[in-house]
Amino acid sequence: MNWTKVFESRNAIQAELVKNELLSNEINSVVLNKQDRNYLFGYHEVLVQEEHAALAKVIIELFNRPKNDDIEADESI
Repeated sequence: MNWTKVFESRNAIQAELVKNELLSNEINSVVLNKQDRNYLFGYHEVLVQEEHAALAKVIIELFNRPKNDDIEADESI
């Protein structure tokens, strides 16, 4: 079983949110912490099985897209 990176972030919480969104869509994923604990540089990577990578990327794109309510609120400013 091969794993591939579909998302990375410096924010551990964002990586966990993406992982949970994938899990809610029945795609198993793991978060790999590649951040140095002393100097706090590096990333948290979300990995999925290769056969689910394309679908996972679409789900992540939709998950990270601004919601319509957010867009309308910004336009009224």
